[in-house]
Amino acid sequence: MEEKILQSKTSYDFETVKKFNKFHMYNQVSTKIVSVLSVFLILFSILAKDAELSFRGMTLVIAIIWFAEILLLPHLHSKKALKSSKINSNSTVEFEFYNEKVELNTIMDGENIGNTIVKYQDFYRVVDTKDAIYFYIANNQAFICSKANMEGNYEKLSEILKEKLDKKYKIKK
Repeated sequence: MEEKILQSKTSYDFETVKKFNKFHMYNQVSTKIVSVLSVFLILFSILAKDAELSFRGMTLVIAIIWFAEILLLPHLHSKKALKSSKINSNSTVEFEFYNEKVELNTIMDGENIGNTIVKYQDFYRVVDTKDAIYFYIANNQAFICSKANMEGNYEKLSEILKEKLDKKYKIKK
């Protein structure tokens, strides 16, 4: 039997999902572009003295809407995700890490509803943050592994992820 390196449990509550959505959204190039454009439009609407007042006002409104959307989307996506059948606010994912794979057990309302075994190289990408490790299975879907409940050798897991995933493993702290 293969030696377990580390184990962890993550409850998929609103704050955990929201933190992931913020991280995911704010690390996308498109979000950064929209943020810069919003700031540019706000400055333009304030500083452009030669432009018509209605054009400046419209530009300011558009910029504020974009900026508000950037700030509110993680919150709204988290609420929507927890209401969907994909994630339930009563669910917990148990992670068991081995040299070649990770085993995930999904627990909902105290009952094991699914087991998944994934080889590390099959992940789309893995991002290691200060509070969690995000195991992406697609561009915008990930398993969230909280570091708060980790038991075992985190350093060894990090080495294995670097070795198995190479450029698909990112550390952002």
